[in-house]
Amino acid sequence: QYLFDRTLSLSRSLILNMSDEKKTPDLPAWIVPALKQVSMGSIMGFCTGAFAKKLGEKVAYAVGGLFVLIQLAAYNGYLNVNWKKMERDAIAAVDVDGDGKITEVDIKHYWGRLVTFLTFQLPSASGFLPGLYYGLKWA
Repeated sequence: QYLFDRTLSLSRSLILNMSDEKKTPDLPAWIVPALKQVSMGSIMGFCTGAFAKKLGEKVAYAVGGLFVLIQLAAYNGYLNVNWKKMERDAIAAVDVDGDGKITEVDIKHYWGRLVTFLTFQLPSASGFLPGLYYGLKWA
């Protein structure tokens, strides 16, 4: 009974606070800018995640196809590929701390640079990362 009375009371107060022109409840003035900023960041994050997911799939297909072609040529004697040297050179190119391995420090460094780049001058970055996550997961 208490819950019903409380819901009825809340509904009445919302109806009484509606403006005649809008027929919607008035929101507190402080929440409107926050909602705009969070939704802007969230939408941009979701769109960026969707883009990254689709682009990542295409890049993975291209890299995988290139690898198969190189292996096919190497297997048939047309190429001799030094995969160990390629691995050393690739790791050296992205290794921030110089330990010869890709570690958590390296990943955190590049993740921080990516987030800084993607949220540069964004009105509110608070919703960007959740939006990015959902864009990568569900787009």
